[in-house]
Amino acid sequence: MIARLQPLWEFRGSLDWITAIDELEDGLIFVGTRDGQLFVLNRHGAQLGHLKLDSWVGALCAVPPPRNGLFGNQAFLFVGTKGGDLKCMTVEQGTEDIVSLQELFSTPKHAGA
Repeated sequence: MIARLQPLWEFRGSLDWITAIDELEDGLIFVGTRDGQLFVLNRHGAQLGHLKLDSWVGALCAVPPPRNGLFGNQAFLFVGTKGGDLKCMTVEQGTEDIVSLQELFSTPKHAGA
């Protein structure tokens, strides 16, 4: 028996490497690239949001809303960059399938950086 892989969809939002990817249970997919772009896609590969960062996106961690309701229905995205930044962003789902990312905090720049 030979298994064959068939792509469901393709995404070509950047001309550079995809360096990080994560998703939430509701189907939102987060894609980071070497040229510092951060994309939000739906489960079908359609782009719902985009953000340009100052540095290569090296790590992504999507965190669903806490079950205790402490933050309502708010999901979070942690972004690590090659420049040494760690950013925490809220995932804001708006109307018409638009998703925006709002920075809550980031680590301070290192001295001499």
